[in-house]
Amino acid sequence: MSGLIKEELLGTIKKKRFIILTALTLIGVVITLIDARSGVWNDLTYLFAMQGYLSKVFIHAVTVTVILSVYRRKYTRSSILQTEARNQKRSSGVLARAIAGYVLIIACFLIYALLFVLLGLISGAHNPAAQTGQFMIYLSLYCLACLAAYSIALFWLYLTAFPAVPVIVYLISMAAVPVLFASTGLYKTNFMLPACFVIPALAADNEITHLMYSDPNAACFIALVLQIIIPLLLAIFVFKLKKLKEENPEPKTTDETEVSSV
Repeated sequence: MSGLIKEELLGTIKKKRFIILTALTLIGVVITLIDARSGVWNDLTYLFAMQGYLSKVFIHAVTVTVILSVYRRKYTRSSILQTEARNQKRSSGVLARAIAGYVLIIACFLIYALLFVLLGLISGAHNPAAQTGQFMIYLSLYCLACLAAYSIALFWLYLTAFPAVPVIVYLISMAAVPVLFASTGLYKTNFMLPACFVIPALAADNEITHLMYSDPNAACFIALVLQIIIPLLLAIFVFKLKKLKEENPEPKTTDETEVSSV
């Protein structure tokens, strides 16, 4: 399966859309720093600016970029042929594509963590260890949320073989629903915990809130892990049911048509 993973990684990172969108996302980090420096500047200003960009822009840009970049034309057919050519099970093909996506998402978050440290030193924002550790915990939780969101998107991608569907599902679950909860006060209701098991962003936000009060919530962490595993298993199940249709069958000759008509 390592060959499939390598093939998926190389096929994704070589795509122009992945390179361009990732570059724009990282450039946005620098723009955020410049904008923060234009106002009142201190360690907390830098911390809040980087946290804001992380939760409002970075997590969405990274995950949507990976979703769009792993897509291939004739998605289901190409995936089946790829696994069969290597004498691999279909489950291996799904796992390879999932692992490749996970690796890319984690790599982007590691780059963001590195940028946080380097840009902080360059800009003179010498955040103490406590603030840096807090930021890294937030970063890790949002990374888990993005991994969960990618698993969910992968299920919809295998189900529909159309990239717009998982992107729409992602934007609803990771952006629209959290905003709805925040604007209507649903964060403080009994709907919050059940929703955490469906919406990765809510699970990450809820866990962050608990950590602010030194009260870790194991349920939120469990929810994120389940949201990574369950959609992946469903994607494998859906992919196993897919049938490989003949592509562009050759038209019947006159003789064959006459025989079939008889």
